[in-house]
Amino acid sequence: MGDKSPKNREQKKPKADKKVSSIISSAVAPAKKSK
Repeated sequence: MGDKSPKNREQKKPKADKKVSSIISSAVAPAKKSK
């Protein structure tokens, strides 16, 4: 459910921010799996 809003934000962000978002996403993904 909460995944959709960050993904929509990523598309609107510039490419540099997209890299940061992807790094955050990769860090958040394992955290979500453990939950």
